[in-house]
Amino acid sequence: MIAMLSAVLAGLVAGLVKGMTGFGFALVFVPVLSLIIGPKAAVGTSVVLGTLSDAMVLYQARTEAPGRTLLPMILVGLVGTASGAYLLWVASAAILKVLIGTVVVLLALLMIGGVGGVIRRERLASTAVGFAGGALTAATGMGGPPVILFFVNQGYTKNAFRARFSQYFVPVNFMAAAFLASTGILNRQTLTIDVLLLPIIWLGIIAGGRLLHRVPAEMFRKLVLAVVIVAGLVNVVQGVRVLVP
Repeated sequence: MIAMLSAVLAGLVAGLVKGMTGFGFALVFVPVLSLIIGPKAAVGTSVVLGTLSDAMVLYQARTEAPGRTLLPMILVGLVGTASGAYLLWVASAAILKVLIGTVVVLLALLMIGGVGGVIRRERLASTAVGFAGGALTAATGMGGPPVILFFVNQGYTKNAFRARFSQYFVPVNFMAAAFLASTGILNRQTLTIDVLLLPIIWLGIIAGGRLLHRVPAEMFRKLVLAVVIVAGLVNVVQGVRVLVP
């Protein structure tokens, strides 16, 4: 009973963060659910819910969607999911979490400190970011950080940020789900949890979308980076706890 309530609360908070920022669902949801059903099952559950939540946010921000502009980034991301699914199957999730978390925290701290600037060769940079996002989505369920940092660095408005993030991750999450289904990680148990939690998550997304209009642009940017840092630290701590009993 406590486990189910924890999952419901995590889903509601994750949906709220998703509705406000356009991202953060897996960053909030996966660490909590991992403690309840294990990391691999949590990734499988999150990928399906992530696809549906991104579709909802994309609908909310559809007027800012860039259309075919993101197509190269999306295509490379789809290729990246195959690598990520393989890593999840054979590699240590703990090591992945520590490495990913450390890099993400350092990059976010640099951006808060004012280091960085708009990348002019955006299509080239987005290719590398797209591959990393796809690989991390399938491997850890949390492919958002490199994509988030890239879009924040480019200075998009709140709605443009949400639209681009969701447009990228709808097909990438879908492909990741297909690969995870083929390995058995996505199964009846994970799909049952998806069905039970989806209404709660969508409720959180609706509430978060309404709160978005009350958040100033600079505060939004800081909120995004703060969530990324917290999520990165959570990944590092979880990975270290497994590697150092």
